[in-house]
Amino acid sequence: MTTTLADVRRANTNWFSRSNKRFFGDCGYKVLTAKSGQKYLVRLSGAWSDMFGRPKSYNYYLNPINPDLSIGTLVDGPDGCPLKFADLDDVKEWLRDN
Repeated sequence: MTTTLADVRRANTNWFSRSNKRFFGDCGYKVLTAKSGQKYLVRLSGAWSDMFGRPKSYNYYLNPINPDLSIGTLVDGPDGCPLKFADLDDVKEWLRDN
């Protein structure tokens, strides 16, 4: 079954609200599928990177999309911190391996 970003938006209207997007620093979304068939919401986000005087930086973060199209929590890396990727090619490589 194909899951589109429009499908995910319809199922999670509050998630994509203007205020929520601004609060989290998100600036772009995609739905991509891993090798396992798991669908992910791929978010390009500033995610509070400019706190404490640091320059703003953008990274990609993954949230699994559940069968009911709800959005799961951030995917954690081996260190327990959310996985973050510097560019979309790194995301696609991770998805090919998972």
